[in-house]
Amino acid sequence: MAEKVEKVIVLKIEDYVQNENAALVTVLGTNGIFKLFAPGVAKTISKNRQNLQIGSICEIDYFKARFVNKLSKLKKASLLIMPHYEDNLVLKFIAKMMLYLENYKSNSKEVFDAYEECLLKYDFYVKNGFEDIETKGNPLRYMITYIVSKALNYNGIQPNHHRCINCNSPANLVDFKFSEGGFICGQCTNNQRWTKELKSLYFLFNSLDKYILMSNKTINDIIYNEIINHLIKNGIYVNWEILKFNK
Repeated sequence: MAEKVEKVIVLKIEDYVQNENAALVTVLGTNGIFKLFAPGVAKTISKNRQNLQIGSICEIDYFKARFVNKLSKLKKASLLIMPHYEDNLVLKFIAKMMLYLENYKSNSKEVFDAYEECLLKYDFYVKNGFEDIETKGNPLRYMITYIVSKALNYNGIQPNHHRCINCNSPANLVDFKFSEGGFICGQCTNNQRWTKELKSLYFLFNSLDKYILMSNKTINDIIYNEIINHLIKNGIYVNWEILKFNK
């Protein structure tokens, strides 16, 4: 086995029936999900177990399995970023996102970076306050939309979010339809979508901070539902929506 060091998101920890002191740990790295055999982590004094928190980002030192049907073996886990588990909405966010992230079998750097960005940004809001909490609601709702939007590119159905899908013009973009492939300019349609929605859609694919600033609860819900419908219509299983996020 070759020893490797990698940054991962901890998705799931399961009992290992053959060894009561061991566990199977499912993680997401930048190249997709994989499982680790983690000896000793079921012990209460295990340092690795304390550092393997669901939804957290860790640096793991492990022995990579040589064969596909074999398990890699965890050597050491170091906690890098821990979510605010004392916040009930964060717990709901983590539960939903862990289901969602299980879908990334490969090429997961974009969604990994987005999840990490959201944890760090939420930590910033906890420490400094979220100015628009009364009008915008909890920022986690926008972060869910931002992270889930990464499924579009991963599944090859990313809309054009810079130019008109018909004439390739970057100017006078007046409408946006996921079903048609993205933005449409005023020369190619008579439809007119609300400017604030159009700007929110643009920022969704370009900047988390600007998306949160531009969007609001209603717009975010509209965009999220459009993304979910677009995924479903393209035959993609939306397993994470069994858990609702209503705040």
